Amino acid sequence: MSDSLFEQLRANLDARAHAALVPPVAMVARVREALDHYEAALRTHTEGALLAPVFAALSVTPPADPLPGAVEHLKAALELLQAQFQLPVVAATTELSEPPVFVAPALGESSVTRMETILLDSRPSPRAPIYPDPTPAELEHARTFLEEMAETDFESQHVLRLEPLLQALVADARLAMERVPPTHALHRRLDGAISRLGGLRRDLGVTGFVKGLSRDHRADWERVAREARRRVQAFDEDVEATTAVVPVREKKEVVATSEPKLEAKPIPRADDSAPGERKSENSREWPVLDALRARLAEAPLFLVGGLRVEEKLTLVRDRFGLEPEWHEIYHGAPRATAAIAKRIRRGKIGAVVLLEGLTGHSNADEVVAACKASDVPFALADRAGSGSLQEAFEALDRQCREPAAE
Repeated sequence: MSDSLFEQLRANLDARAHAALVPPVAMVARVREALDHYEAALRTHTEGALLAPVFAALSVTPPADPLPGAVEHLKAALELLQAQFQLPVVAATTELSEPPVFVAPALGESSVTRMETILLDSRPSPRAPIYPDPTPAELEHARTFLEEMAETDFESQHVLRLEPLLQALVADARLAMERVPPTHALHRRLDGAISRLGGLRRDLGVTGFVKGLSRDHRADWERVAREARRRVQAFDEDVEATTAVVPVREKKEVVATSEPKLEAKPIPRADDSAPGERKSENSREWPVLDALRARLAEAPLFLVGGLRVEEKLTLVRDRFGLEPEWHEIYHGAPRATAAIAKRIRRGKIGAVVLLEGLTGHSNADEVVAACKASDVPFALADRAGSGSLQEAFEALDRQCREPAAE
């Protein structure tokens, strides 16, 4: 009984309270609306004062100033609020005062310059640059470079070979840094690698200039790296030439083996087709190598290792009548090694001549393992000298004949 009486009294009080609150709430809403109107008018008044020199320079009539009307509207709302709640009259010192009036400077060039400065200062501050996400290939290139750095033995290098090697590695690092954004962790590792290469240049006595050690250096880093690696290979070839002895393969006679010796037959060539034309000095009878040639009719021959040298390929074509392809592998290049090993396992290669003198041991072992697993004939040819190439081709020919003999 008491609960229902309490609910009835509360309902009656709510109705009376709602009726009593309607006038003051309406008055507060009116004051709030007057304040919003005053704020908008004040903003328009301020912007108009700042743009007054521009309007004057362009001879354009500025828009009407809404601030005086907004001030009167706000004063009226405040007076009604005071009367509604019977508040004391606000003292004159606290009455709503007019906002300060901005006086436009004298029309002239200084006014326009001042306005341009104001507009420039009001521009939003530039955002931090947004870098595109690196591709998986770009990240893999950076990781490959860092692996090569970790595997290279710099202390054992000759100083004349070390200079172009450092240049090649610095150019590779700068190229990778251009492709990996500064926000990526690999970018910081690449920067550290360049610092390490600079320290090696100092500690190992390299006096030549290495481009790229300074952040201010700019260049086509891919071209710089390619030229530096060719200098490294040229050094290796010079060392081979100065330390080589007269090859035993210059002998014309070969000791007879259990297998009957096949007579060398000349293979017709395009430049021999013209009747009466004198053969050039490079024209000679090619070795038979019939089993190897039969295999290469189905899949190509590959020279694997080092950097491509056109003179070597020309020598193979002229002296042996073969058309090999050259797969480049430099020291510590796991991606290039993995690529040729994959092609070997897929049966896309007929035979392999591995230039182990131009390739690291780990790279050579991976290529040999792929050849053995896929029954692909392979032979070693050191640094692609003519004598070592001849021995390699003869070894490949013997391997190609062995299955038929069985």
